[in-house]
Parts: sequence; structure tokens; C-alpha cells
Amino acid sequence: MELKKLLQDVDVVATQGNLNIEIEYLSHFHQDIQRNSVFFCIQGEHLDGSQYAFDAVSHGAIAIVTEKYLSIAITQ
Repeated sequence: MELKKLLQDVDVVATQGNLNIEIEYLSHFHQDIQRNSVFFCIQGEHLDGSQYAFDAVSHGAIAIVTEKYLSIAITQ
């Protein structure tokens, strides 16, 4: 499904990058990322998922959902 369709009913604060990309998989676990995935950078009690964003991209993530802008060339 196209990313902009996935986000159509979500209160998005800001976006950066191409929202017209096809998403095939969603995950919050960086080791579970597949090609054409969205990686959710979730802030936990002990870990911040944003520290795994680069790893997620190297495994095929084409977009990330994050609370803060990350200096990485990917749709956010």
C-alpha cells in the first residue's frame, strides 16, 4: 500500500521525503525489517528505537516513523 494512504487517517505533525512509495511491511524491530518496510522508531523505557534507524535502512526500510527528525536520507 502507498505510504500516503497508510497515513491518511493519522495525525501527522510533519513529513519529509516521498510519501508516494509502496510499503510492503511494518515493524518496530530493526532485525525484522524486510525490503520496502516502514520502521517505527519507538522510545522505550530503556532503549530508543531511533538508534536502530540506520540498521533498519541497511536491511531494507524505505521510511521511518519517528518522534524527532533523524539526519538520515530516508522518508520520515
